[in-house]
Amino acid sequence: MKVYQVPYEQLKINIEDFTDIFGGDGETLNHELQEVLSIGEEIIDAQGIIRIFDDIQIEKSHIVVSDILFECGRKIALQLKSAEKGALFVCTVGEGVSLKYKEYMQQNEYLKAYFADTLGSIAVEKAMDIIQRQLSESMESENMKITNRYSPGYCGWLVKEQSKLFSLLPKNPCGIRLSESSLMIPSKSISGIIGIGKNVRFSQYECQLCELEQCIYRKSRKSHVATVHI
Repeated sequence: MKVYQVPYEQLKINIEDFTDIFGGDGETLNHELQEVLSIGEEIIDAQGIIRIFDDIQIEKSHIVVSDILFECGRKIALQLKSAEKGALFVCTVGEGVSLKYKEYMQQNEYLKAYFADTLGSIAVEKAMDIIQRQLSESMESENMKITNRYSPGYCGWLVKEQSKLFSLLPKNPCGIRLSESSLMIPSKSISGIIGIGKNVRFSQYECQLCELEQCIYRKSRKSHVATVHI
């Protein structure tokens, strides 16, 4: 198992990350967004864990990791079909984003709250991108490749399966705990699996593969409208 710390400056978050989601130009978003970005280092604490399992089986609509069956569905099982190993992961940016969001809401600073929420979503994905690249580089030394990452809550994989995933990791990994409904706390956290093998393929995400309507990136492509959820 490996623990990762990702310094804020490595995330390289800028206004373009937001305009990609919301549309428009940087000038439209500039004032409130710049203020939120200026405190990014204070409220983002990016870290993650990866644990690699050799005992993995891929079936048509489920996978088995260390004798635990994950009902991930056909779409994800297909993406992992050639995997020889499975890397379970969690990644979070901590509770600072949620606390700042609540503070802005109490001050009726709704746009700043919105941007703080979106900053957390962008930061956790970028942090996991970095961790994933490091995993890929380490696997290259073993002549192995990796798939993209897949998470409960996407592609028909039910969120409740997160409890199974967490059972194979240390208690409260990176300070993340699960609610009774298997949602992660802090909310700006992600978990899932990455396939590893000599013949796996890294496939870019496609919206027709993932049907999650709340995805901020899906909305940026459709209507430039996003919903705050924290």
